[in-house]
Amino acid sequence: MTSDVTSSKPPAAPGDAGDAAVRVPSIDLGPGFAASAFAPGRYAVAIQLSRRGTHARNRVKESSTMSLVLELAGDGTATACRGWDYAFTNDGPTVQSEDRFREQLGFRGRYQVRDGVAEAELAVDNAVCPAIAEYTKGTPRRQSTMKLRCVVATPRAGSAAGPALLCDWQDANTPEVDALRIRDAAPPPWLLLGGGNGLRIKVTGALPKLIGEPVRVTVEDAPARIEADAWQHPF
Repeated sequence: MTSDVTSSKPPAAPGDAGDAAVRVPSIDLGPGFAASAFAPGRYAVAIQLSRRGTHARNRVKESSTMSLVLELAGDGTATACRGWDYAFTNDGPTVQSEDRFREQLGFRGRYQVRDGVAEAELAVDNAVCPAIAEYTKGTPRRQSTMKLRCVVATPRAGSAAGPALLCDWQDANTPEVDALRIRDAAPPPWLLLGGGNGLRIKVTGALPKLIGEPVRVTVEDAPARIEADAWQHPF
C-alpha cells in the first residue's frame, strides 16, 4: 500500500520540534500492529457489512456501507467527512420491521502531536461535506465533535493491511462510532484507516446472537482513492 507521505522524515507537526516529530510512541496496539513515527497525510476507510441470520422463524438482514475520510495536514489543520447508508429488516410470522437511514457529516479542527501521538479536536462543519440526515425512525443522537487520538501503525507479519492510522474516537459511544470499530480489523477501541487510496473492510456472516454463516472480515487496499461519498457506493 502506498502512502501520501513520501519523505522518510515528515515535517514537524504542531506540538513537536525537531526530532520529536518522528518519535515512535510507546503504545500497545495489540498483536497485529506496531506503532510508527507520525506522518501527516490523508487517511480513509470504507466499511461494508452484509449480514443476515435467523431467530426462531424470523429472518433478519443488515446491509451497511460506511466511510470516513480524515486529513491531518502538515500545518496542524484537520478535516473529516463521515457517511453511512444503513438498512435493517426483520421478517417473521408476527414481526415485520425495518429501519433505513442515510447520513453524512463534515468536521473541521486542529491537531497536535505529543510523544508521537496525534491528538485532534474537530467540530461539525458542513463546508467540509454537505450534511445529509434521512431517517425512517426519527433522528438519532450523533456525535457533533470528534476528539481523536491517532497513531500511525505498521502491520505485523500476516496482517492484511499496509501502513495504517489507528484512531481512538474518545468519549464517544454513539452507534456511528461503534459501527466504525471493527474488532477483527483492529483491537478496541481503535478505528482503522489507511493512507494512499485508503482501506476497504468487508464483513459478512451472521448477526450477533443469530444463527447463520460464520463471520468473516477482510481488509484490503482500496483499488481507487476513497472519496467522501464512498458510503453511497457499495463495493
